[in-house]
Amino acid sequence: SILAVTFTNKAAREMRARVIDMAGERAAEVWMHTFHAFSLRLLRRHIAELPYGYRPNFSVIDEDDAKKIIQDIVKELGLDIKKYSTRALRNLISLYKSMRLENFERTDEEKIYQAYQNHLRENQLVDFDDLLIYLLELLENHTDVRTYYQKYFSHILVDEFQDTDAVQYRIMKILGLPHRNVFVVGDPDQSIYGFRGAHYKNNQHFLDDFGAETIVLEHNYRSTNLILGA
Repeated sequence: SILAVTFTNKAAREMRARVIDMAGERAAEVWMHTFHAFSLRLLRRHIAELPYGYRPNFSVIDEDDAKKIIQDIVKELGLDIKKYSTRALRNLISLYKSMRLENFERTDEEKIYQAYQNHLRENQLVDFDDLLIYLLELLENHTDVRTYYQKYFSHILVDEFQDTDAVQYRIMKILGLPHRNVFVVGDPDQSIYGFRGAHYKNNQHFLDDFGAETIVLEHNYRSTNLILGA
């Protein structure tokens, strides 16, 4: 009944190993994942409920796959391949999915995005952004799914909270507000994923939405004295 999320597979594996070491093999099925792995686990169960024709055995593409698809689409649309950076388009599409940028509408970039998304759905593919967005859509629009997991997870823990983006925060808020047993750990000075949409304003949202208590850890046991002095 505890959901724990962090931001790298390595950290999730380490945390899982420690819990199993402390609690025994009964902890092997603990829900301790990255946000994306958690989303994947739920979508394998429920994605067919979304109106996009997905089956539970959909495939997840990586960044290289996504860039190759975008490159092919630019060619198919007859656009100047030299004008569009595949990397820049991939980043723009990712930001659009998570933030719905208004200046993105009615442009050639949006045509590329629409063709890209249609290609994914027609071929039973999802990218990393879709994992989060589709889970959020499930929780927002399907009362039975939302209610089930709100009751299933009685406690939620979020590691590296400073790196959460708007979609991840909304997922956590939906699951955690009914019981408010939510514990987050974050350090605004370590927020490095702004280019992916992360923003430490989620810290203030959390304090406001959950009426949370703040505990400040004043001692640094990781850095050398030279670093601490600086």
